[in-house]
Amino acid sequence: MRGEVGGGTSDEPRSIGGALPALVAALLCITGLEVFNPEGGGLVAGVTGLLFIAAPLLWFFVGAWLGDDGLLAGLQAASIAIASLAAGYGLWQTIAGFPSWDSQWIDVAGYTALQVGVIRAFSTFSSSAEYAIFLAAGVMVIFARAMRGRLLTLPALPLLVWALILESSRTVVVQGLAGVLVMGALLAGSVRRAIAITIVGLAVIAVLDQVLAPHLLAIAGSTSDPLISHEAGGLGDPLNPQQSTVQIHLTQIVAGFALAFSHPLGLGTAGTNLAGLKAGSAAVGAEVDIPNQFISLGILGGVLYLVIVVAALAAACGLALRRRDVVSLATVGILIVCFGQWLNGGYYALAPLVWLLIGSIGRSLWLTSRSQRRPAGPTLQPIERGA
Repeated sequence: MRGEVGGGTSDEPRSIGGALPALVAALLCITGLEVFNPEGGGLVAGVTGLLFIAAPLLWFFVGAWLGDDGLLAGLQAASIAIASLAAGYGLWQTIAGFPSWDSQWIDVAGYTALQVGVIRAFSTFSSSAEYAIFLAAGVMVIFARAMRGRLLTLPALPLLVWALILESSRTVVVQGLAGVLVMGALLAGSVRRAIAITIVGLAVIAVLDQVLAPHLLAIAGSTSDPLISHEAGGLGDPLNPQQSTVQIHLTQIVAGFALAFSHPLGLGTAGTNLAGLKAGSAAVGAEVDIPNQFISLGILGGVLYLVIVVAALAAACGLALRRRDVVSLATVGILIVCFGQWLNGGYYALAPLVWLLIGSIGRSLWLTSRSQRRPAGPTLQPIERGA
């Protein structure tokens, strides 16, 4: 019976739990070698690039060593409080304007990418993109708690959603909907039911988007708020290049893979992040971590990272399917809303959290496999009278 839980075999936790640490360690080795890549802009740039790739990966081992349920529950609860405070400050930036210290940060960082008629809020984070994803991570934890009957944090949901909408990031909204859907599907208790619910849910979301598209486009055309117009227009007509940047992002991803295959040994650890720019070399990027790791770490490193992403998502979903508790469900939701940015430079608060969670998944599966390998104790036989 134990082998049927979650639709897998009893060896499944053992194989995945053992594979993740080995895969991450191998990726760290490749990352270290890429410091010396002659196309990487020099040794200083290569060493600096470790801060954007190797440093986040090290948090995997912190999670594997310390990431028990108590720590994760505390971190996830704290993320709601931090996201709520960040949302309040971000709304102040949006409504009242940026204080002098934030204006100086915008000038120093040169955030032209934040501009959509106005500059998007970034709260206490280094960028609006990280701010939006952290808000969505808080939303995932609130939904995970609500799904298990813990409603105490539900009043924070409107604040986070309002701040997320005014931040005007369409991708995070879509990934947030997908995260809530997958968390709900994992409560089904079996792989087949979870997959069926996910497919049906995605179809329903697509139909609702088409039904609501005229209303969203009407809002985009009538509102005087450029952030709401940007949000509603992109969600209402995602394939229209006048309303959405989906095609631009897809083009960048394809170009990133093409560049990677033209440089099979990679461009070094500084190839796609701020380290390359600061060193004076031409840093390039596809805005998504998977093609970026192909560019930085070469074909071998990129394939290895892709395997880690797939294994981590599969392990997280399998764990949540078996346990169906708040911690495992929220972990899945956070990984989904952060998908594409797990190992991108510039996500200084999110990257440690993501890799700590992935490390905790490996820890949980290793503990499960160890308990399954443990031999049963000797059975005492009753002594017959007269023997």
